[in-house]
Amino acid sequence: MQSRTNKIILILFLLTLISCSRKKEEENPIKYFEFSYDDTFGSSFTLVYKPKDSLYIRQHWSASEVFDSLKIPKGKTNYSAKINSSDEQSLVKLISELKLRKLKNEYFEDYSDGRTYAVFIDKDSIKKLISVHSHNAPKELDSLARWIYKFKQKLKLTKTKKEPKLKSAKYVLPPPPPPPIEKKQNGI
Repeated sequence: MQSRTNKIILILFLLTLISCSRKKEEENPIKYFEFSYDDTFGSSFTLVYKPKDSLYIRQHWSASEVFDSLKIPKGKTNYSAKINSSDEQSLVKLISELKLRKLKNEYFEDYSDGRTYAVFIDKDSIKKLISVHSHNAPKELDSLARWIYKFKQKLKLTKTKKEPKLKSAKYVLPPPPPPPIEKKQNGI
């Protein structure tokens, strides 16, 4: 009889654990998140987050390379990184606080230099791309951008060959340089 009771308790315990883990998975409303960042004198990168996957970072360029060619991250390089559960909860909370339906697609002020960022979010069956080059963006967007910038600096990056398809990077990367001017023959 004691053995049978123990088995029932064990089965109930296991069912509770499974139920809790499923509930935790269902609580994350984010299917896909991408953040691209560029500041004139520091760095340009894109971070991709998908639940139950590693983070992927594309470092487009980094000012530190000018002074230290051994420093990571290097420009034009893809990296992966693990996100711990505490940081993941913070990221999900910041993203979840965004009222996507109320946010505009673009916050723009005409000034040179400074920082620019773009986010692409697939959350709660809403897909939205938001680009920001403004000192007057909503506070929740700026808070998310600051958090991600600081968070990226503490990540342990591992170089990877995986190349995620980026949706937001084109909004922060500078345009390609113009083609070289060809000198004409005959001294003209």
